Amino acid sequence: MDGFAADVTITAIGKNANHGFLSLINTDDCLYEVTDDDWKQALPYTVCEKTWGKIELLSASPYSIRLTLNENQTGDDRNFELTFGGGYVISTLTLNQMKRQ
Repeated sequence: MDGFAADVTITAIGKNANHGFLSLINTDDCLYEVTDDDWKQALPYTVCEKTWGKIELLSASPYSIRLTLNENQTGDDRNFELTFGGGYVISTLTLNQMKRQ
């Protein structure tokens, strides 16, 4: 690694912001259900940390998370699926980090 990392911050805003809590992380090597107990930790709180980077809960009011992504030197694309909300009110964000060219 040459030390390159990128931060992406996602914050819930608007009329449905109360459903903007991160509830599920699904990556190539991390499947994690984020619970109320995670949101009750002292923030920022890391819920998943791997060689590709980490995902942190930043704030519960408004809901905010940060992804720190290290440079992808694996030779394959990386996929990140983040689910926000719960029950019948969910949104899914899919990120694809391209392999290094």
